[in-house]
This record gives sequence, C-alpha cells and structure tokens, in this order.
Amino acid sequence: MIDLSKLMEKTDEVAVELKHPVTGEVLKDEKGNVAKVVVYGRASKRAQDYQNAKVNQILKDKSVNKNKEETAESLSDAILESVVVCVDRYENLSFGDKKLDNETTIKEALSNPALRWLYEQTRAAIDDQTNFF
Repeated sequence: MIDLSKLMEKTDEVAVELKHPVTGEVLKDEKGNVAKVVVYGRASKRAQDYQNAKVNQILKDKSVNKNKEETAESLSDAILESVVVCVDRYENLSFGDKKLDNETTIKEALSNPALRWLYEQTRAAIDDQTNFF
C-alpha cells in the first residue's frame, strides 16, 4: 500500500537558478553570484488564496452582470497575476535600476515581451512540483 503522506509537498517556497535564454548557462552577476527566482508552489496558501479570490470575483461579477464576458486580455492578465503572486523575489537580478523584489517591478518585468524567457522560466519553476519535495 502506498502511503500518500510520504508524497506530500515538503515546502511552499523554493529557489531556482535562472538560465541564459540562448546559451542555457546559469546566469551570474559580475561577482559570480547566481541569479535565482524564489517561488511559491501552486499548492501554497499564497497561490490558493489568490485563486479563490479570483474565482470569487468572477462569480460576483457574473451575479451583478450576467452578460459580462471574459476577454482574452482579462484572461492573460489573470494568468500573469497568478504567476506574479507565486514569486517571492528574484535574487541577483534587476530590471534597469529596479530590484525585482516587489509585486510592481516583478509584474513589469514578467509582462515585458522582450523578457518572455524570464516569464517562461519563472512559470516553469512554479509549475514543476518536483521543486517542492
């Protein structure tokens, strides 16, 4: 018999190294410090709270305006927000002169089309459940 209690996630947060989008080499600053993203998993309380709040807002909006339709833009925004909510911070990485250590600068960086690789690596870190065992 398999004991599911031994297959439960062990941590809510994990640091994952970021890689150069072309070479695949681990990104390092001029001092050799590795660039990392510290993320919460989809099963974390933080992620679940966001998901519940979003669903509650959609249900509330539908009850007020039954004809309201979701748009591609609103769905894209919700997906971006769900990723941003799961990011605690980036280490040894900035966006211009801004540290990526708060929701505003993180969202600004992840929504930049020229930094799509950062969005993809961040989302992969969040979605890879093996990171949390």
